[in-house]
Amino acid sequence: LREAGHTVYNPAEFEHDEPVFPMRKAFAAYCNFICCEACTIVMLPGWQNSKGASIEHALASYLNLEVEYA
Repeated sequence: LREAGHTVYNPAEFEHDEPVFPMRKAFAAYCNFICCEACTIVMLPGWQNSKGASIEHALASYLNLEVEYA
């Protein structure tokens, strides 16, 4: 997607300098991205088994964003 020129936000790539990954901060930043910038989200295979991805899907659906399935 990046190679095709799309902006990709991956919470796992959240930059931080804390000793433990700040899950709440990363997910809050991602939700903000979905609410304020995204027009489409792409769901990866197995997303239904992920609590976080299920929340992302619900948020995108609530905001009437396009949802694609890889």
